[in-house]
Order: sequence, then structure tokens, then C-alpha cells
Amino acid sequence: MANRQACRGAAQLTCVLDYPLKVSTRRLTVFVIVIFGLFASLAGHAVAASTAINSSAATTAKRATVNVVNTVDTIVADMKRRNDFPLKGYENKTEGWYVGPGQVQLGNIPNLGNAPAHWKKYYPTRGSEELRAILPWIVLFEGPKHSAENTRVQFRNFALYIKSKRKKDWVLLGNSLKVTGYNTPKSNLFGGQEPENKRINADGTVEIKPPKNPNLAWHGWWALTRMSIDPNDIEAVFATVQARLTVDSAQGPDDRAKSQLGIHVGADYYRDPKTNWDIVVPGVGVSRVKQLTSDWQAFNLTSFSDVGVQDPGGGITEAAFRAAPPPLE
Repeated sequence: MANRQACRGAAQLTCVLDYPLKVSTRRLTVFVIVIFGLFASLAGHAVAASTAINSSAATTAKRATVNVVNTVDTIVADMKRRNDFPLKGYENKTEGWYVGPGQVQLGNIPNLGNAPAHWKKYYPTRGSEELRAILPWIVLFEGPKHSAENTRVQFRNFALYIKSKRKKDWVLLGNSLKVTGYNTPKSNLFGGQEPENKRINADGTVEIKPPKNPNLAWHGWWALTRMSIDPNDIEAVFATVQARLTVDSAQGPDDRAKSQLGIHVGADYYRDPKTNWDIVVPGVGVSRVKQLTSDWQAFNLTSFSDVGVQDPGGGITEAAFRAAPPPLE
């Protein structure tokens, strides 16, 4: 879903590409008019490469050992179903990621030539260009019935896989126990000027407190850098993270039953692991928004070719995925 921040050094998230960007030397101003609620990447998600844990030399960070909570049916449903609840601040939206289901943009074809038609309309001089890096991300939303004030969201095991055409198997690009991010305006979901309210537990997992300001949303990504990819070796992309609701303060009430919080998972392609652009680049895709509970759940993005909205899409069929799924945690 992308919508991000004016590049300040190395800060980026993804951009919802609905409207062209105006770039100046001091500031990146984004006017968002939602056409299909598509996701894309902007020249700044490099924040993960600098403010996150710098693990560029390792594809796997410390992760929690857990009982398996993910299933193939869950993965398919995360791309097939609509959002679990209306997103607060976006109640007037009727299509796109605002309502679901999951969407596949560039999918398994990391090339600007596979960009959505409306993107090409805004950038008519951009031809085909291969993209050689990838980064997964998440956004935390609240619903109109959310009233919990003593609740956090705990994350763990943010993993990213590609299905290699050459190896004919799933390849783990990274698995991060931690997440990091910032609070950003809902009006465009980037420009994260507000620091996140993050608590790191003894086991290394991270708990995020949703912003009190109803005009802000928390936007995060894994605590690893962008990962290099071979753009011609991708049959499918699969990103997954686990999350649950926790109590913020033991001295306060357990009000998790009053929460209406959910997250969706996405991933963005980049020209390479370090280059930032002053344009919006379409992302891999994004899952639906699924509601959080007090139990651990897996939240999944998959580049299916026949599940969810294809715009233009590209990936693996549901049948092929079910026949040979990635490792499940």
C-alpha cells in the first residue's frame, strides 16, 4: 500500500499510487486521489536499511521458535477475502485495499514494464526497467469500533520467500524477529514524522502501541535491509508475519476485547538495495486487512496469479501453491 515519506536521508515506505508526485529539493509533496487503491514504492523505504537493525550481511535474524500457526488455507484467504472491518478514516472508500481483497501489482515480474496502466499514464517516459531488490512491510489499522486504550500489538517472525524458477523451490530471503516503523498520516500513509511507540521484550519481540491521534496510522517493516533479487528468477513472492494483541500496562485494565485492530502485509520492489527514486514504483502487492486477536495469527501476502485482484498481476496459481507451499510457521 504504499504512500510514504519525503525522503529524509534514508526513510521510505510504500506509496499508494493514485496521483503523481511533486518533488522539490526540500520536500516531497504527495497528493493522493485513490483510483484503485494500488500500492507502490516510493523513493524512501531505505529507512529500513538505515534505521532498522542493519543485517545486510545476514538473511536471517534471531527469530522465535513457535508452534505452527500458519496454514495454506489461511494464506489463500488472506488474498481472497475482503477486509474484516471498515478502516477508520477511510469509511467512504468502496474499492481497492481500503475494502479488499488482496491485490497483486507487479507480482512476480519486477519490471516497470509490468506496471499498472494508470502508473504508465503518469510516467509515460518510463519504459521497461528491471528491479533488483525487495522489502516487506506492514500497516496497522483500527476500525470504527476500536476503543481499547491499554492494548498493544506484538509482532514476531517476519519472513520473506521467493519461489525460484531455477531451483523450483522456495528460497528464504530473510526472517526478522523484530519490526520497526513510524506513525504516519492516514491521508497519504507516508511522511512519517511521528515516532512509533515501541516496546522491545526480553525475548526480542516488539510490541507497538497504536497512535492516539486518529489521523495517524503505524507503518512498519522488518528489521532487515532490502534484499537483492534476480528479477528473472521469481515464480512467486510470499511474505508472512505473526502478530497478536497484548496488554500495554499490567496496572491498567485488559481491554483487548474493546479493540478493533488489523494489519495487512505488502512488499515493494526497488531498483537495487540502495538507490532511492523521486518517483512512485508499483509494489509486489498487498494482502487484505485481517483483524487481530489475543492469539497468534499469521498475516500473509502471496503473489497469486488467480487469487485476489490482478492489476496487472503475475505469480503462482492457487493449485500450484497448494501442491508445494513454502515452509509454514
